[in-house]
Amino acid sequence: GLVLYFLIILQKKLNYMHNLIDYINFDIKPLKATQTIADAQDLFLEIPYSHFPVCEDGVYVGCLSKDDAEVLEEKN
Repeated sequence: GLVLYFLIILQKKLNYMHNLIDYINFDIKPLKATQTIADAQDLFLEIPYSHFPVCEDGVYVGCLSKDDAEVLEEKN
């Protein structure tokens, strides 16, 4: 009776829960640490996101914001 009721309620709640992986957009590739600031600026112009992940050898190393990319200049 009561235990079965709670198990049914728990199952319904679990059905509505999602993992973060369900919300990740894999269509856009992260920036590579070896890319230039100009590459990042172009990406921000092309895709209106506020931040992009930066990876090195396939490992997340940080995040670059659009605001930072707009004010950064290439080192000569």
